[in-house]
Amino acid sequence: MRDELEEVNVLASHYVDKAISDAYSVLRSWKRRAEKGRASLRKPITEESLRKG
Repeated sequence: MRDELEEVNVLASHYVDKAISDAYSVLRSWKRRAEKGRASLRKPITEESLRKG
């Protein structure tokens, strides 16, 4: 996906990398909070899961 977008826009790979980085950051933060008992053990709600349900 990254390579295809880069053909259209040189900066596209930056945005894709940033989105992936942000997603991992949210999951790492949730994991730390869940381990300390400050968050539910259910994974965080994402926009994609909202569209499905």
